[in-house]
Amino acid sequence: MSTPTLFQLLEDLPPLVTGTGTWDDMTYLVAAVVLAGLSQYDAVGQVYDVVEKHVSDDEARFKVVQRIKDAIFKSIAIVGTPRALNSLVKFRARLPDAIVQEMPKTSIRPEFSNEAIRDRGQQLFDTIYERHAKRVQSALDTAYPDLWTHTIVNSYGYMLSDTTYVTAMETSFIVLAALSCDHCDLEIKGHFHGAMHNGATLDQLRTLQEIVKTIAAFFDRSVSPLPFRKR
Repeated sequence: MSTPTLFQLLEDLPPLVTGTGTWDDMTYLVAAVVLAGLSQYDAVGQVYDVVEKHVSDDEARFKVVQRIKDAIFKSIAIVGTPRALNSLVKFRARLPDAIVQEMPKTSIRPEFSNEAIRDRGQQLFDTIYERHAKRVQSALDTAYPDLWTHTIVNSYGYMLSDTTYVTAMETSFIVLAALSCDHCDLEIKGHFHGAMHNGATLDQLRTLQEIVKTIAAFFDRSVSPLPFRKR
Protein backbone atom coordinates (compact mmCIF):
# COMPACT_ATOMS: atom_id res chain seq x y z
CA MET A 1 0.00 0.00 0.00
CA SER A 2 1.52 3.29 -1.10
CA THR A 3 1.99 6.16 1.31
CA PRO A 4 -0.38 9.04 0.53
CA THR A 5 1.03 12.40 -0.45
CA LEU A 6 0.56 15.28 1.96
CA PHE A 7 -2.10 16.72 -0.35
CA GLN A 8 -4.02 13.44 -0.28
CA LEU A 9 -3.70 13.23 3.48
CA LEU A 10 -4.96 16.79 3.94
CA GLU A 11 -7.84 16.24 1.53
CA ASP A 12 -8.94 13.12 3.43
CA LEU A 13 -8.97 14.72 6.88
CA PRO A 14 -12.36 14.45 8.61
CA PRO A 15 -14.66 17.46 8.89
CA LEU A 16 -14.28 19.03 12.32
CA VAL A 17 -17.49 21.03 12.67
CA THR A 18 -19.93 20.35 9.84
CA GLY A 19 -20.24 16.58 10.17
CA THR A 20 -19.47 13.54 8.04
CA GLY A 21 -19.56 13.97 4.28
CA THR A 22 -19.39 17.77 4.21
CA TRP A 23 -16.29 19.77 3.31
CA ASP A 24 -15.29 21.80 6.36
CA ASP A 25 -12.86 24.71 6.22
CA MET A 26 -12.28 24.55 10.01
CA THR A 27 -10.36 21.33 9.44
CA TYR A 28 -7.90 23.30 7.33
CA LEU A 29 -7.49 26.13 9.82
CA VAL A 30 -6.40 23.45 12.28
CA ALA A 31 -4.21 21.75 9.65
CA ALA A 32 -2.36 25.00 8.95
CA VAL A 33 -1.77 25.57 12.66
CA VAL A 34 -0.51 22.00 13.15
CA LEU A 35 1.94 22.43 10.28
CA ALA A 36 3.10 25.71 11.83
CA GLY A 37 3.45 24.05 15.21
CA LEU A 38 5.53 21.25 13.68
CA SER A 39 7.71 23.82 11.83
CA GLN A 40 6.68 22.34 8.47
CA TYR A 41 6.62 25.71 6.76
CA ASP A 42 6.96 24.53 3.15
CA ALA A 43 3.93 22.29 3.69
CA VAL A 44 1.60 25.09 4.82
CA GLY A 45 1.01 26.20 1.24
CA GLN A 46 -0.52 22.82 0.42
CA VAL A 47 -3.43 23.70 2.68
CA TYR A 48 -4.34 26.34 0.10
CA ASP A 49 -4.14 23.74 -2.68
CA VAL A 50 -6.92 21.80 -0.95
CA VAL A 51 -8.99 24.96 -0.50
CA GLU A 52 -8.55 25.83 -4.17
CA LYS A 53 -9.83 22.42 -5.22
CA HIS A 54 -12.92 22.45 -3.01
CA VAL A 55 -13.97 26.12 -2.96
CA SER A 56 -14.81 27.45 -6.41
CA ASP A 57 -16.50 30.73 -5.49
CA ASP A 58 -13.94 33.55 -5.37
CA GLU A 59 -15.54 35.35 -2.44
CA ALA A 60 -15.85 32.16 -0.38
CA ARG A 61 -12.26 31.20 -1.20
CA PHE A 62 -11.02 34.61 -0.10
CA LYS A 63 -12.86 34.25 3.21
CA VAL A 64 -11.35 30.80 3.86
CA VAL A 65 -7.87 32.14 3.09
CA GLN A 66 -8.33 35.01 5.50
CA ARG A 67 -9.60 32.62 8.17
CA ILE A 68 -6.53 30.41 7.73
CA LYS A 69 -4.21 33.40 7.96
CA ASP A 70 -5.91 34.61 11.12
CA ALA A 71 -5.77 31.12 12.64
CA ILE A 72 -2.00 31.03 12.08
CA PHE A 73 -1.73 34.53 13.54
CA LYS A 74 -3.66 33.48 16.62
CA SER A 75 -1.33 30.52 17.06
CA ILE A 76 1.42 33.01 17.99
CA ALA A 77 0.00 32.82 21.52
CA ILE A 78 1.21 29.21 21.67
CA VAL A 79 3.88 28.53 19.01
CA GLY A 80 5.49 31.97 19.03
CA THR A 81 6.10 34.62 16.38
CA PRO A 82 8.90 32.92 14.36
CA ARG A 83 6.89 29.81 13.51
CA ALA A 84 3.76 31.81 12.72
CA LEU A 85 5.75 34.29 10.63
CA ASN A 86 7.48 31.59 8.59
CA SER A 87 4.14 29.84 8.04
CA LEU A 88 2.33 32.99 6.96
CA VAL A 89 5.12 33.89 4.53
CA LYS A 90 5.03 30.44 2.93
CA PHE A 91 1.22 30.43 2.84
CA ARG A 92 1.10 33.83 1.15
CA ALA A 93 3.65 32.71 -1.44
CA ARG A 94 1.24 29.94 -2.51
CA LEU A 95 -1.69 32.29 -3.08
CA PRO A 96 -2.64 33.53 -6.55
CA ASP A 97 -2.02 37.23 -7.21
CA ALA A 98 -5.76 37.94 -7.40
CA ILE A 99 -6.23 36.89 -3.77
CA VAL A 100 -3.03 38.56 -2.57
CA GLN A 101 -4.17 41.87 -4.05
CA GLU A 102 -7.47 41.65 -2.15
CA MET A 103 -5.92 40.85 1.22
CA PRO A 104 -6.28 43.57 3.89
CA LYS A 105 -3.35 46.00 3.92
CA THR A 106 -4.05 47.17 7.46
CA SER A 107 -4.94 45.36 10.68
CA ILE A 108 -8.33 43.66 10.72
CA ARG A 109 -8.54 44.20 14.48
CA PRO A 110 -10.35 47.39 15.42
CA GLU A 111 -8.47 49.86 17.56
CA PHE A 112 -9.42 49.70 21.23
CA SER A 113 -8.05 51.32 24.33
CA ASN A 114 -5.70 49.19 26.41
CA GLU A 115 -8.46 48.93 29.01
CA ALA A 116 -10.95 47.63 26.45
CA ILE A 117 -8.45 45.09 25.13
CA ARG A 118 -7.72 43.92 28.67
CA ASP A 119 -11.44 43.61 29.44
CA ARG A 120 -12.03 41.60 26.27
CA GLY A 121 -9.13 39.31 27.12
CA GLN A 122 -10.32 38.87 30.69
CA GLN A 123 -13.78 37.87 29.48
CA LEU A 124 -12.36 35.13 27.25
CA PHE A 125 -9.94 33.99 29.96
CA ASP A 126 -12.78 33.73 32.49
CA THR A 127 -14.95 31.79 30.02
CA ILE A 128 -12.17 29.27 29.38
CA TYR A 129 -11.09 28.72 32.97
CA GLU A 130 -14.38 29.46 34.78
CA ARG A 131 -14.01 28.68 38.50
CA HIS A 132 -10.27 28.11 38.08
CA ALA A 133 -9.66 31.54 36.48
CA LYS A 134 -8.49 33.29 39.67
CA ARG A 135 -6.09 30.46 40.50
CA VAL A 136 -4.56 30.41 37.02
CA GLN A 137 -4.31 34.19 37.00
CA SER A 138 -2.55 34.10 40.37
CA ALA A 139 -0.09 31.48 39.12
CA LEU A 140 0.82 33.62 36.11
CA ASP A 141 1.14 36.76 38.19
CA THR A 142 3.22 35.02 40.86
CA ALA A 143 5.56 33.49 38.30
CA TYR A 144 6.25 36.94 36.83
CA PRO A 145 3.84 39.91 36.87
CA ASP A 146 4.69 40.86 33.29
CA LEU A 147 3.71 37.34 32.22
CA TRP A 148 0.13 37.93 33.36
CA THR A 149 0.01 41.33 31.66
CA HIS A 150 1.33 39.87 28.42
CA THR A 151 -1.09 36.95 28.59
CA ILE A 152 -4.24 38.93 29.24
CA VAL A 153 -3.49 41.96 27.03
CA ASN A 154 -1.52 40.57 24.10
CA SER A 155 -2.47 36.89 23.87
CA TYR A 156 -6.08 36.91 25.08
CA GLY A 157 -7.02 40.55 24.56
CA TYR A 158 -5.50 41.42 21.21
CA MET A 159 -5.11 38.06 19.46
CA LEU A 160 -7.33 35.28 20.74
CA SER A 161 -10.52 37.14 21.66
CA ASP A 162 -11.01 38.75 18.26
CA THR A 163 -13.80 36.99 16.35
CA THR A 164 -13.73 38.90 13.06
CA TYR A 165 -12.84 35.72 11.16
CA VAL A 166 -12.43 32.96 13.75
CA THR A 167 -15.00 32.33 16.51
CA ALA A 168 -14.24 31.63 20.16
CA MET A 169 -14.94 27.91 19.74
CA GLU A 170 -12.78 27.73 16.62
CA THR A 171 -10.04 29.55 18.49
CA SER A 172 -10.18 26.86 21.16
CA PHE A 173 -9.54 24.23 18.48
CA ILE A 174 -6.54 26.22 17.22
CA VAL A 175 -5.10 26.63 20.70
CA LEU A 176 -5.52 22.93 21.54
CA ALA A 177 -3.92 21.86 18.27
CA ALA A 178 -0.91 24.10 18.89
CA LEU A 179 -0.57 22.98 22.51
CA SER A 180 -0.70 19.35 21.43
CA CYS A 181 2.14 19.92 18.97
CA ASP A 182 4.23 21.51 21.72
CA HIS A 183 3.46 18.83 24.34
CA CYS A 184 2.03 21.38 26.79
CA ASP A 185 0.07 18.81 28.78
CA LEU A 186 -0.88 21.01 31.73
CA GLU A 187 -2.22 23.76 29.48
CA ILE A 188 -4.01 21.21 27.30
CA LYS A 189 -6.11 20.12 30.26
CA GLY A 190 -7.32 23.65 30.95
CA HIS A 191 -8.04 24.47 27.31
CA PHE A 192 -9.73 21.10 26.73
CA HIS A 193 -12.41 22.09 29.24
CA GLY A 194 -12.26 25.67 27.96
CA ALA A 195 -13.15 24.46 24.47
CA MET A 196 -16.33 22.89 25.86
CA HIS A 197 -17.09 26.13 27.72
CA ASN A 198 -16.89 27.78 24.27
CA GLY A 199 -19.36 25.28 22.78
CA ALA A 200 -17.23 22.38 21.51
CA THR A 201 -18.55 18.82 21.80
CA LEU A 202 -16.59 15.73 22.80
CA ASP A 203 -17.07 14.31 19.32
CA GLN A 204 -15.55 17.45 17.80
CA LEU A 205 -12.62 17.23 20.21
CA ARG A 206 -12.06 13.59 19.24
CA THR A 207 -12.02 14.64 15.60
CA LEU A 208 -9.59 17.43 16.45
CA GLN A 209 -7.26 14.91 18.06
CA GLU A 210 -7.49 12.66 15.00
CA ILE A 211 -6.56 15.55 12.70
CA VAL A 212 -3.56 16.58 14.79
CA LYS A 213 -2.27 13.01 15.17
CA THR A 214 -2.75 12.21 11.48
CA ILE A 215 -0.71 15.20 10.31
CA ALA A 216 1.99 14.67 12.93
CA ALA A 217 2.34 10.99 11.98
CA PHE A 218 2.98 11.97 8.36
CA PHE A 219 6.13 13.75 9.56
CA ASP A 220 7.02 11.04 12.11
CA ARG A 221 6.30 13.40 14.97
CA SER A 222 4.55 12.76 18.27
CA VAL A 223 1.93 15.01 19.84
CA SER A 224 0.26 15.10 23.22
CA PRO A 225 -3.20 13.50 23.44
CA LEU A 226 -6.27 15.33 24.66
CA PRO A 227 -7.40 14.32 28.18
CA PHE A 228 -10.51 12.27 27.45
CA ARG A 229 -11.86 10.20 30.30
CA LYS A 230 -11.42 6.48 29.80
CA ARG A 231 -14.67 4.77 28.93
